[in-house]
Order: sequence, then C-alpha cells, then structure tokens
Amino acid sequence: FLFSAGERIRLRIINGSAQSFFNVRIPGLPMTIIAADGQNVRPVEVDEFQIGVAETFDVIVTPGDTQGWTLTDFRGTGNGFTSNTVGAISGTHAPAGETGSVQMSTTDSSGKADFTRLSMGAVTFGDLTSLSYDWYRSSSSTTTSWLTPALRIIYDADGNTQTNADTGYMIFEPVYNVGNGPAATDTWVHENVLGAKFWQRRFAPGATTFSGSSQVFQTLTDWMTDGQQGNGDRLGASSLVLGVNFGVGSGWSGTFDGAVDHVEIGIGGVSTTYNFETT
Repeated sequence: FLFSAGERIRLRIINGSAQSFFNVRIPGLPMTIIAADGQNVRPVEVDEFQIGVAETFDVIVTPGDTQGWTLTDFRGTGNGFTSNTVGAISGTHAPAGETGSVQMSTTDSSGKADFTRLSMGAVTFGDLTSLSYDWYRSSSSTTTSWLTPALRIIYDADGNTQTNADTGYMIFEPVYNVGNGPAATDTWVHENVLGAKFWQRRFAPGATTFSGSSQVFQTLTDWMTDGQQGNGDRLGASSLVLGVNFGVGSGWSGTFDGAVDHVEIGIGGVSTTYNFETT
C-alpha cells in the first residue's frame, strides 16, 4: 500500500502457520509494539521480534523518505548471519545542521548492507554528467583502516535489457584512487567520482575483470573508449545505467560504523542530490 514519509502506520502481524516460529523485522525501520494477541501492551520499540504459532502483534512504524532508494543485500542476525548489521536513515552520524544520513554498520565479516536506486529509465553512461557522494567512518571501527562505503553503478553493457550475460557493477572505492593509507575518521569526506578510477565486477559469470594477472582500474571514460579489458564486459557510451548503489561489508573483519549522504547523480546536465533526512 502507499504511504507518505513520516506517516505513522499501524500493522498487524499474524502467524498463520501450523508449527513455525518467525523472526520479524523491517530492515532499517524500527517497530513499536503496542498490542499482543489483541491486548494492549506498554509500547516498546524493537528492531526485531519473534512470533509464535497463532500469535498476533500490532506495531507502529513511521517510514522515512528514502527518495526511491531501497535497502538491498542486507546480511544481519535477522536473516541468518552473525553480524548485528545496521542499514537505515538515522540521526547517528548526521552532518552538521542536518537531521540524518544513511547509517551503515557491521559487527563482523558476515555483515553487509547496500542502498540501491533502480528505475533509472533509459539512462546511458554517455548521459552521466556528475556523480558524487559523501561518506563517514567512525573512529570506533576496527576493520581494516582503509575500508569505507563504496559507490557502484549497475550496468548493462550492450544496452539491451533482454540479454543478461553482460551486466554487473562498476565500483568506486577511495582506496584504489588515493592509496591504502588510513581513511579519515569522524569527519565527512566528499568524493567526486565521475572522473575517478573504477573496477568492474561481472554478474554472469561472477568475475572481477583482469587483464592478464592485473586487476583493471580505469576511469569511466577509459572503460568506454579502450574497448574490452581482459575477461570483462565491453562498455560504451550507449551502455545502460540500470541503477546506482552504495554499501559496506562482505568479508570486512572486525567492526565498521559509518554513513553515506548527499548522493549526487547528474543526467544530461540536470543534477539531483539525495539528502537522507529523518524528518
């Protein structure tokens, strides 16, 4: 059903199974339990609860304005992983003068969280005129010192969505542009990535692009003009941009706590900046 950002919504969750228990969570959205089995209870805010056979819970949720972005590839305790992962708009690391950003945190190497925006329309690589984002890494993070949120472009190399063997990610990570020294902590960092170096990860078959024994890192312009690189997909100005996402985790040992905000996407000279506020 449709809702407006900031609207308080009451949901009733019913376990209609014969003999199964379920853990219920809405990734990135806290729930306030207000009733159990039809009886009002003292309100309590939770990220997850367990529901038994024939039980019902009434909860209140207040969705924020995600501006078309969706939490994807979430790996946390609620879906079989050991990391207490967070991927949500919150005020925890809000930039000065603002109310929120997308907090992204993991507590061990099993955790992962991405925010993705699809439905880009018929946008091609040649249409992109700007691309940037801001990231934040807390000094409480214990994972490798150069790890920070990555930005990815989801591509269709031949521009034909009816074929599916030529899709993947073009991935920007600061470490491959400035070296593997420690990332800045407890401060917001702006990345203008349109002219930066990207690496490629194909979806089918799953493979990182190498030329001989060397992984390929190039600007988007070079990817489009240099032809096919090693085992990779050949990109051109007519390759489709299926979406953009940003995320953390997947094999990151230790803990990570940080955030992303102010994602700017420019198409044909018209720029949109996604500012993730809590209100």
